[in-house]
Amino acid sequence: MTGHGSGFRFGLEAEFLLVEAVSCRPLWHPELRFEELNLALEAIGVSDFDQEGLDLIPLHRKRMPFVVEGYQLPGPDLKPTALLPKGVEIRTPICTSVEECVATFATLHGRMQRSLSERGYRAATLSFHPIEDHFEGPQNKRRYDHWQWAMEAMTTYGPDINVSVPPDVAAQLDLHELHAKVNYYAPALTALTVASPLYRGDLWRIRGNVGKSVRTYHRSTIAPAISIHPKENLRLEFKPLEMTSYLLDYQAYFLLWLALILDERSWAARRSKPGSTTWDRLPDLASKQKAPGSARMKSCQRRRARWTIGVSIAGRSIIFVPGWRPDESPPMTSSISSSASNPYRTYCVISSIYDNAITFRRRSDPGAIGADDQLANVRRR
Repeated sequence: MTGHGSGFRFGLEAEFLLVEAVSCRPLWHPELRFEELNLALEAIGVSDFDQEGLDLIPLHRKRMPFVVEGYQLPGPDLKPTALLPKGVEIRTPICTSVEECVATFATLHGRMQRSLSERGYRAATLSFHPIEDHFEGPQNKRRYDHWQWAMEAMTTYGPDINVSVPPDVAAQLDLHELHAKVNYYAPALTALTVASPLYRGDLWRIRGNVGKSVRTYHRSTIAPAISIHPKENLRLEFKPLEMTSYLLDYQAYFLLWLALILDERSWAARRSKPGSTTWDRLPDLASKQKAPGSARMKSCQRRRARWTIGVSIAGRSIIFVPGWRPDESPPMTSSISSSASNPYRTYCVISSIYDNAITFRRRSDPGAIGADDQLANVRRR
């Protein structure tokens, strides 16, 4: 389905925070200059990649798989006259398989890091600026909500997962139902990826608890989860997931998005039989009693999950455990899986019966794009 010749096309866009290469001090537009960053990106050799799907972004001088991301300062006609950088972005050319797209992204990432390091910078993988939290600029969009998000986006960093579908799939795709599925599933899928716990140089705290994603907290109030581009071979862009330094995660992001796009029969079954799936029961799980913490931890240890993530969304505590198989799931939990015979697939248990005291842990992954890209011990300037 996602291989060569399938008619599907894939593209990955990913934004990166910039830090000082030596000190890892986070940087922002007062210390970054568009012209310098653009020169660094233009110097990267990309002649071995085609330019299909790459647009010429305003203020940049040539099409390339890299752009300086930031806030466009408008002229009288709202055309951009300058750009205040928040970071940089990789935009892969159109690829014919998920594997090719992720491999292309990894290659481009390595080349970008080398060019930035020559100028004393490094691209860091984080979903919200760990120091800065507020930006205001003159209106640069005709629509008020677009302008508001443009200002909010100055502190956020995230990936866009792009899938273009072949004509036969496009002819059968019900965009109204796709929007409904995204509206239903996106919160849980986003919670699998939360990666922005830092705020103003400290852990982000909300209502007395440490939060897991200040980016999603800001983004969900105004920004859309998807963007549909009918004139680009029906390019479907999934936007709420957060940044990760693990290449396998990006591959999983594509598979999650494809599952939503193509899962028409089971979606029709869900509509016709309410409560027939674990997803339909998720809202009800919020009202169940929480299990004791000791039982929760022992259960996690028995399953030897690769990692666990505990989050709280809209007052509901949810735990995600990739690595659990459905037949091993504790009672009163819901689960999603692909193939019990494939040990390399991700299995997720989603439950609200546990509290959110579970900590995040992950084993060393050779598929990471660079562990040194992660910020640690961030302090106020």
